[in-house]
Amino acid sequence: MIAASIFAMFGLIGLVWMVDRATGGNQPSRTALDILDERFAKGEIDRTEYEDAVERATSSTNKLRGSSSRLGVRIAAWSLAATILVLSLVPPDLRPETGLPHKLEHLLIFAATGAAFGLGYDAKPGLLAIQLVIFAGAIEIAQLFVPGRHARLSDFLVDAVAVCAGSIAGYWLKASPSRKASQSYH
Repeated sequence: MIAASIFAMFGLIGLVWMVDRATGGNQPSRTALDILDERFAKGEIDRTEYEDAVERATSSTNKLRGSSSRLGVRIAAWSLAATILVLSLVPPDLRPETGLPHKLEHLLIFAATGAAFGLGYDAKPGLLAIQLVIFAGAIEIAQLFVPGRHARLSDFLVDAVAVCAGSIAGYWLKASPSRKASQSYH
């Protein structure tokens, strides 16, 4: 049990590190204001257009919408990953029963986790999916060290497909034109 916990902890730390690296870590990214300043300096937009855009970009409503919702999605993503970790490594008699088929439980939680990571981070969808598949594999391998638990290739395959589909769906949802239009500054 201790070996499984240590293995899983390193797996989760590795996932955090990989997602952080793939999304640029703590490197400052260009903000909307940086881009506006650059376009104004190049003469691509005039002063009136620049001032209007700055006003829209700095309104408190728009700031709150972007940053707090992304933070909430990231918290949900890591909470789901932690839930998978805990539920996968507790002894079988402590694991809650949902009444759903075993494979469906796996499909739902891994798809939700993938979707939350896809929505919450700006990593390329393929790279994020690979990282989440590694996480799913680490969880299955860690179960080898827990008495009464076992790793199954079939569970891993369901987990991998679900997490990939979820992360790509989350990425597409984030990038969809209708979502962008609803978040525009008009």
